[in-house]
Amino acid sequence: MGRYMPQSELDKVDGIEIKALDDHLWYLHHDLADGVAFSFMEEELWRGGFPDSTAHIAELLAEPAAREEILDGLSGFSAAYEQDNELLRFRFAEGHMRSALTLLEDLGREPLVFTAQDGL
Repeated sequence: MGRYMPQSELDKVDGIEIKALDDHLWYLHHDLADGVAFSFMEEELWRGGFPDSTAHIAELLAEPAAREEILDGLSGFSAAYEQDNELLRFRFAEGHMRSALTLLEDLGREPLVFTAQDGL
């Protein structure tokens, strides 16, 4: 309803969601077991370190077709993980996978637009 945040903060929300998603994908990729790869995302995205890689992932996520492809691939990876939990080196990495799936699904929904009340 725009009561608790100024418009300047409301305008940043989409970018914050994308940043959280690209962080989860980056962490998840680096928690893959040896020899396991994301076949649905180019290996080139992961080169260059954290800030560069996540910036490239964010650019990719801005494209609806690419986002859908990543969602399909990550859903397939999640299903494979259900059958073989050795795909990830660490158990906590499953949280990155689940969060990334949720955020990807949310980005496909009709966005809610909020406008701050006057005076905020």
